[in-house]
Amino acid sequence: MAKAIQEREIGLDLFAFLHGEVYSFVTRTGTDPEQQSTKLRAMGIRAGQVLQERLNLEAPRTQDEVDIVRFVCRDVWTHLYLKQIDKLRTDNKGAYYLIDNEFCLIKQVSDSMQYLRDLPLFLEFTCGLIQGIFVQFGISAIVTPEVTHPPMCIFKVQIHNVK
Repeated sequence: MAKAIQEREIGLDLFAFLHGEVYSFVTRTGTDPEQQSTKLRAMGIRAGQVLQERLNLEAPRTQDEVDIVRFVCRDVWTHLYLKQIDKLRTDNKGAYYLIDNEFCLIKQVSDSMQYLRDLPLFLEFTCGLIQGIFVQFGISAIVTPEVTHPPMCIFKVQIHNVK
């Protein structure tokens, strides 16, 4: 049992390393921040689509958006980050707020203004990943990050329409 947990932690470390390397590569090769953002999000969307296909057996059978949000909060987050989302909130405008109190990819980041300024771009891949899962279910959604006090991170999922 301990070996399985250790292997999952190694997988998380490798994912975090890969995420950082993708971010570094894109920011080194692109000069326009908007272009960098678009590229990171597109890579994340594709990764999310593939991930949803691989987790298809655990995926909800219905196309209900609430079930899909719960799937992301429980199954996807556990698969990627070894824990569930800490809180899920909603508003009356069709938005869901996925709150991770200690998001592992930014755990080492300080509260300094320099890092806070760069975090939205750093999180574009993760936003795209979440968005890609919704795309696979036929749901149009925009995902945006909010970080005011790292490592707490909020991912706002705004649902636009259902096919």
